[in-house]
Amino acid sequence: MAAAKTLGSLPKEKWINGSSALTALQLPLFALVAATLPLRAWGPFVYLPAGLISAVTTLRDALSPKRFAAKNKRYTWLTGQRPTLWQAFCLDMGRRATEAWTHLLTLKCLCPWASLPQITVVGEEHLKAALALGKGAIIWDSTFTQNSLTTKMGLYQAGYRLLHLSRPEHGLKSRFARRYLNPIKIAGECKYLGERVVIEDNQAGPAMRRLAAGLRNNEVVSITVINQARKVVRAKCLAGEINLALGPANLAIREGAALLPVFTLRTGLDKVTITIDPPLPLGHDVTDLDTIRAAYQVYGQSLGRHLRDHPDQWQGWLSVCKPGSQE
Repeated sequence: MAAAKTLGSLPKEKWINGSSALTALQLPLFALVAATLPLRAWGPFVYLPAGLISAVTTLRDALSPKRFAAKNKRYTWLTGQRPTLWQAFCLDMGRRATEAWTHLLTLKCLCPWASLPQITVVGEEHLKAALALGKGAIIWDSTFTQNSLTTKMGLYQAGYRLLHLSRPEHGLKSRFARRYLNPIKIAGECKYLGERVVIEDNQAGPAMRRLAAGLRNNEVVSITVINQARKVVRAKCLAGEINLALGPANLAIREGAALLPVFTLRTGLDKVTITIDPPLPLGHDVTDLDTIRAAYQVYGQSLGRHLRDHPDQWQGWLSVCKPGSQE
């Protein structure tokens, strides 16, 4: 187990950055497209801009082998091989396209006449079995681009009202985005939540107590998989390793709740699949780190299977560790 950089030590946010500026410029067009066109017609608005930007940035990076290697180092660490120029382009384009689709869907779901994607929930029996024990369940939501909205949307449609752990800075990382853009994102997500539980002033205690109370009331808690925490556990994934926060496992063990890995992926312009895995075998003792590490290896293996098919939708690249490092 190792210490990781906490959110409280991150650099101060800029007033505005490139992604915030681009999203703000796209917002009027996105709002018009979301309000008037069905999801199946979003392709040109999602893939054409993403493809053009990715072609320029990938070719620019390719002109400098050192810059290309630095930009794609975590892919290399995770897979054991450098991406080809085409793979780098596809990864970047897929990420940009999926982010644009998510922005459109957020605006779409705020429209009274919204037509939502077809969401399939696979493995719901694991969630039902956990709730049948009367100790609640924790949805451990992997950081794919779709997880912030469509996991909540799909489980809401299935009849679940999640208690979701969040932070004030949720969304794009700039002060401009926090003030003007992120409230739109949060409003779209809260429409499909039972309650948004926010960690204020980087003090997790009150929020965790609220989640624990929800579990004791046999509710479903939602926590996003992150690597920024005071204590992390390293897990193998594909040919590399990732850091995972220890907190969700500790909460599950203390409350006797199931910790269920969840993977939410877009499989078409109007189709999303939510996969709920069986509960991780955490044991019953928060001090038994060997058992927790073994359970986290199970998560790493499951994540790797999804990454093979959808690396472009993953947002967890910062959790990838340099081989042999102790960070």
